[in-house]
Amino acid sequence: MQHKLKYFCFSALMEPFLKSYYDEFKYKSIDSNQFKEYFLNYFKDKDLSAIEWDKWFHEPGMPLYKPNYDQSFAIACAELSKKWVNWNMESEPCPFTTKVNIFIDQVLFIFRRQCSLIPVRSKQPIYKLLYL
Repeated sequence: MQHKLKYFCFSALMEPFLKSYYDEFKYKSIDSNQFKEYFLNYFKDKDLSAIEWDKWFHEPGMPLYKPNYDQSFAIACAELSKKWVNWNMESEPCPFTTKVNIFIDQVLFIFRRQCSLIPVRSKQPIYKLLYL
């Protein structure tokens, strides 16, 4: 099954399928069975017998295949967030560049309603954040 999923999900076949899928279902909500039906119809000339739909739809747990994504940006963000959280502004100079301050300001503007701003507000005078 993994080979089949890799074959479809990471091949040149997937991009035309996704374009067709998006065109067909734009501005609509569909469920998993509708997706399955569309997928099977689109690839009706391919052997899809190895895809275990019931397992994917109804059994608990993570998918059998996990793509190996580049994690470099996620790691850099996690390190930056740890640096920010652990920064003692009373005894240490600001460790961030102006570009990082601007980026943090923009992120807070976008997500200000989704996170606790209490610890962030304590650093506002140093960052001169606009959107708190």
